[in-house]
Amino acid sequence: MGKNDGEKVTPFTFVRLSDAHVGFNGPPDPLGTKAFERAEQMVNQLPQRPDLVLFTGDLTHDTEEKDVHGQRMKQFMEISRGMNVPQVKCVPGEHDAGLDGGALYRDFLGETYYSFDHRGVHFVALDNVSRAKPEVGPEQLAWLKKDLERFPKSAPIVVFTHRPRFDLKPKWEWFTSYGGEAVDGKENNGRN
Repeated sequence: MGKNDGEKVTPFTFVRLSDAHVGFNGPPDPLGTKAFERAEQMVNQLPQRPDLVLFTGDLTHDTEEKDVHGQRMKQFMEISRGMNVPQVKCVPGEHDAGLDGGALYRDFLGETYYSFDHRGVHFVALDNVSRAKPEVGPEQLAWLKKDLERFPKSAPIVVFTHRPRFDLKPKWEWFTSYGGEAVDGKENNGRN
């Protein structure tokens, strides 16, 4: 990839976090938001400071009360800003974007899918929750194809999403329609 973006691949570290569900309290997670606060402390205590944190969705716990959901998103942002890392990158989970198609998420964090480069590695954040069903969708696939055109097949690429991009547990919606196409250009078990 270094030839295409001018940056040589160099070692770095990152942390992946998911499912903070800020605002949720009760079984099965009686700690709720406190667990995310503890994760923030643990990231800050790592012996080597990570270059970035990738947060793979469900930053907040959803509610139909827009003001309450907004407060939960503000609380997530406050806690994540406390992490001693240069960058925190997120994708939405269904609790962040399922009820409103990602509107609140975009108000706080910008686009629900995007890409960026870091130390010679291309990162792709895909949104597989905002369409009210587990799918990437044709618009995002077109964007992804254009985004990846400049890279050879051997380029180091990290793709992160909330739901699995393959059929893990379909009855729980743990799959992604068009997920196979997003990863390797192949259809995803007929779920398109």
